[in-house]
Amino acid sequence: MRVNRLTTIVAAGLAVSAAHAARPWLATEQRVEQRAAVDHLEHALFSALPAEQRLAIARGMAERGNTEEAYSRVADLISREDFDNLRPEWKNAIERFEKNGNPGIAACFAPGTDPTVVQAFEQLLFGEGNRFQPGPRWTSTAYSGGGLTQGDPTTISYSFVPDGTTVADAGFGSGPSQLFAWLDGVYGNTATWQNLFHQVFNRWAELSGVNYIFEPSDDGATQSSDSNPGVPGVRGDVRIAAKNIDGNSGILAYNFFPNNGDMVLDAFDSFFNVTGANSLRLRNVVAHEHGHGQGMNHVCPTNQTKLMEPFVSTAYDGPQLDDTLLTQRFYGDPLEDNDNPAQATPLGSVSNASFTQISIDDNSDNDYFSITVAQAAEIDVTVTPTGTTYLEGPQNSNGSCSSGTNYDSLRVHDLGVDIIDTDGFTVLGSADNNGLGQAENLSVVVDSAGTYFVRVHGDSTNSVQAYDFDLAVLDAPFVPATITFVGTPPTQLDPGVPTPVTVSIDPNDETITPGSEALRFRNDGGAFQTIMLTPAGGMQYTAELPASPCGSSPEYYFQITGDQSGQITLPSQGAAAPFTAVVGQPAAVFDDNFETDTGWTVSGSVTQSTSGRWERGVPIAGSDGRISDPASDYDGSGQCYVTGNALDNSDVDNGDTILTSPAFDVAGDNEATITYARWFDNNEDGTAANAFTETFVIQISNDNGASWSPLETVGPTGSEVSGGWFVKTFRISDFVTPTNAVRIRFIASDDVGTIVEAGVDAVSVSTINCTDPGNCNEADLAEPFGVLDLSDITAFVNGFSAMDPVADINGDGIFDLVDINLFVTAFLAGCP
Repeated sequence: MRVNRLTTIVAAGLAVSAAHAARPWLATEQRVEQRAAVDHLEHALFSALPAEQRLAIARGMAERGNTEEAYSRVADLISREDFDNLRPEWKNAIERFEKNGNPGIAACFAPGTDPTVVQAFEQLLFGEGNRFQPGPRWTSTAYSGGGLTQGDPTTISYSFVPDGTTVADAGFGSGPSQLFAWLDGVYGNTATWQNLFHQVFNRWAELSGVNYIFEPSDDGATQSSDSNPGVPGVRGDVRIAAKNIDGNSGILAYNFFPNNGDMVLDAFDSFFNVTGANSLRLRNVVAHEHGHGQGMNHVCPTNQTKLMEPFVSTAYDGPQLDDTLLTQRFYGDPLEDNDNPAQATPLGSVSNASFTQISIDDNSDNDYFSITVAQAAEIDVTVTPTGTTYLEGPQNSNGSCSSGTNYDSLRVHDLGVDIIDTDGFTVLGSADNNGLGQAENLSVVVDSAGTYFVRVHGDSTNSVQAYDFDLAVLDAPFVPATITFVGTPPTQLDPGVPTPVTVSIDPNDETITPGSEALRFRNDGGAFQTIMLTPAGGMQYTAELPASPCGSSPEYYFQITGDQSGQITLPSQGAAAPFTAVVGQPAAVFDDNFETDTGWTVSGSVTQSTSGRWERGVPIAGSDGRISDPASDYDGSGQCYVTGNALDNSDVDNGDTILTSPAFDVAGDNEATITYARWFDNNEDGTAANAFTETFVIQISNDNGASWSPLETVGPTGSEVSGGWFVKTFRISDFVTPTNAVRIRFIASDDVGTIVEAGVDAVSVSTINCTDPGNCNEADLAEPFGVLDLSDITAFVNGFSAMDPVADINGDGIFDLVDINLFVTAFLAGCP
């Protein structure tokens, strides 16, 4: 392949398998038996010769071109003329490979090399087998010991073999290393070129969980031999040598795979004489070769975006995104080993911390960080997945480069983050709300000094996801005083009797103004009256909602005053949106759990259940986590209405589906309410093409469906549009005049092409039955009801003095002579 205007590093790697270099592949068991004796004798004699003689014999073999059997293996791929034009070194290597089998090398060729030549060479080496999966990573090194597996951080040592060290034969002949003589000649001294190698290994260390140790001494034992592994203080795990491979250009270097990793450069190749850009040619060749030394194979296509492409380009400097992902998949990121609280990456007492190009390397990886705070503080952390979509694929078995397929490295794991207490176990807060490729942010206020932990985790995907990590420690935010109801605010009151209520008041970071703790109450839209709260121990306070007659509409809220926040109310809008209640006992007019057909009808443009038409039945739980349809009904009876009750993708499509109720008779009942449970999702777990665009519409009619009024619209965004059952209650008279022909309908639709799921269950219509106690008149204010006596007079006097609504006989919110006269008149009239 030829790349315009860009210098291409030629043949950036013969990756030689250590396991196979010591024990070459043999074609068949039969061939082994036939040649075993001859090969053993030949190898013994050849190895006993001096290096100079072995080199001379190797050159002679190449020159005499005894390659008939080798050519027969590739005759279907290359002409005899092209085969004869191969370099002698290449034909000699082919003859060796044909005879003994491939020692485990991956050959790379210069741009412009005839593709048929490359394919023939590669076909002879590898046949039709698939060799392009990531190779084996280091399982044992001199400093890390054995038992190393995927994701384990690893220490790899490296050394430079002294000149004269024997470089074992990997198919291109053995010979003495000339590394120092060659590169000292290019750079003028040893320190300069060795520093270039150090830069390469340092860069790999910056990107991965590999720690590199330079062994300044090397004992000169035979290089590229499994019998001479790394030994601390003796020789490196990776030993670097140089010898003549094939003259100028062509093959520039080859490298053994782990657990060997040795590198051999093509000594005196003029390609390396160009030392511009801080010797980018040499550094990229060395970086590429050590990629093989880590366990990496070639990756395609050749578009100058990846260091491990068959032709390494000077269009970039060192490892790129794809190479970084693979090295972190093998050895973890630069912060490894931080997989538990005891090994957490210590951030200390910093106010900010950031890391880039770190990763979750598999489905069991967790990254822990520890942060120390001296006082109460807010810990804010963001994890942002990183990556892009690019073409990536293997080198074909015939040596050509595949076109690759799009690989989206941004959306591999759905990341989550937790903040953990000082015990390293208790989770204080979690964030895993967003989908693939989206950042997660989490803020937690810790109320005391100590060392806390942050944990980043992925999902069940067994691959690598890169991400950025950002943490900030902020001053603990001011927390205002709060009022919370103890129990549930009453929405139904018995007529004629007070109702006790209890709230909890927490001052938090401010002081409550004494005497500001109050209940505010009114009936039928009159003025709010103030009823002081009574301390009940701890942070609890009590009061009584005054007695209310049938037909009244009580409203109430609570209030306090903080020295910094001012007035604080519960509910938060106070008088503008107070708690409300009805007086009397609810009675069901209609109650449907959908176990039988009570007269609901289905209409709309959607006509098939597979397109999301409303269906009554037991919900079928989907196996696709993106499709958020109900897994069960709301009330536990078994059945409900759902859109498209089928496995997985049965959501609403191409129109609307309408579920309409039978008629309800609530004529003249202004307190009648309608209640239902609903389910709605237009999100598809954060991955829908047009997420958060559709709505779920509920309407009400009082003329049997001739006209409709809005009751509720859910979505398109908000907290109730991603699945889950929610119960809603509405007073019918707030929307339409109650009649004997009230209906409701539920409309789910999809007009833009997204995922829409909806459900309805537990629909009921209720009225209020209420009888004022005593059945007497306005003056009958106290027990025993039905009798007008001194207790009623006392109740009126006390109520009038306290401006209690019980003494506001005409209900105008004003306590005056009119109320006194009305009470006296009613009292003198007596009971019927």
